[in-house]
Amino acid sequence: MKYVLLVFFLMSSHNVFAEDGQSLHNSSCIECHSRMTGGDGHVLYTRDDHIAKDIQTLKARVKHCAEGSNIGWNDSKISTITNYLNEQYYHY
Repeated sequence: MKYVLLVFFLMSSHNVFAEDGQSLHNSSCIECHSRMTGGDGHVLYTRDDHIAKDIQTLKARVKHCAEGSNIGWNDSKISTITNYLNEQYYHY
């Protein structure tokens, strides 16, 4: 029974974590990405020549964008966005 509860807790906390990343992404990233691409900002993640080739580079790109847009994210929020993008698009 303890094992089942632990698995349930980990799965539910994982979903909250992903939703938080999605919320941060949608409120802070997608508008700029849409301007950059002239339309659907998600294309930056799905194009064949995307810059991020591994999880470390993805995190560096998220940090670069956060610093460039001066939104003041700490390392925790950068990791949250990185994990969301990895789960949603990259699967490293």
